[in-house]
Amino acid sequence: PLQRAYDVLDRLVDRGLVVPVSARPKMYVAPDPESLRSELIVKHRMTLEAWERREVRRITEEKSRRLEEFEQRSDVLLEMIRSVRRRPTAGPARVAVEVTGWDSIQELLSQLLSEAGRYFWGVSRPPDWNDLSSLGVLQPRHLSSWYEAMDVRGVDVRWLSPEGSVPSYIGYEYATYLPRRTVDAGMIPEKYVLVDGAKVLVNLRDPATSSDTATAVLIESTSVARIFEAHFETVWGAAQPVDRAVRAARLASERAVSYLRERGVSGLELRAYAQLLRTGACGIGRLRLEMQWADREDTPTKEALRSALQRLTGLGLVRHHPVLDIYVPTEPSAVRGLHL
Repeated sequence: PLQRAYDVLDRLVDRGLVVPVSARPKMYVAPDPESLRSELIVKHRMTLEAWERREVRRITEEKSRRLEEFEQRSDVLLEMIRSVRRRPTAGPARVAVEVTGWDSIQELLSQLLSEAGRYFWGVSRPPDWNDLSSLGVLQPRHLSSWYEAMDVRGVDVRWLSPEGSVPSYIGYEYATYLPRRTVDAGMIPEKYVLVDGAKVLVNLRDPATSSDTATAVLIESTSVARIFEAHFETVWGAAQPVDRAVRAARLASERAVSYLRERGVSGLELRAYAQLLRTGACGIGRLRLEMQWADREDTPTKEALRSALQRLTGLGLVRHHPVLDIYVPTEPSAVRGLHL
């Protein structure tokens, strides 16, 4: 039939095998076979090249997917191996040892760090005004001890801190000295130090006031250590890197210092407050040493620095713990609410 012939011709036109030359009446011609062959070869080559690109992209994506899956599975396997290595052979628990006094607790912490062979993990509870113990706010007083443990002996050091501890209790410059993460305070029911899956140092709380005391208990028990280990790994996985808290604290500190300068707080008082934000809770001796490192040509005397800190305390910018003789800067975000 005539319509069938036109249908066939139209399909030949679509395939490039004939060329229409007139619409009314409809007329067609066949191109030169040699030129037609060359044109079809070019089209076929372009089709194959497009197919090749699609296949390369598909294979590349499949390779990346399989590699990522392998890396994830190997990470899980590696963590399982590490977990097994961290757990020594189970043995009978020793009688718990009671440690009393902040200095004694700090000395024991240093000893545990020096004895650590595989890992040294610590958890800080939210500090309050009655709790500025070394377990409440662990400051790296002797950085060489921490670096010797991490870099020389290869100890896995980690520290969990509450989100609100930077910068008032842990200065924003010192917050990154240890492998630290921050977490919501509600996820830290107790504060403790865990060493090599065999030793746990737990700070005790006063049952009457629910505040932490200057008494800790050292327990040497693999079964007890595993309970704390499971808790630590769970919280560590949910915690955030400290970098974000440090960036926010540094920005808030700079704004607070500028605000105080505009309000007439100047000279040594302003320097002392700014340094406390960088250093965190500390005594006059350490604060003066930090200021000496920052500005060797203008290091205040202890008397002048104490007088400046007393004025800052009167303004509500600093709090002083009379027993521990430690100064704590007011949270920089709260400075604008003070009556200066």
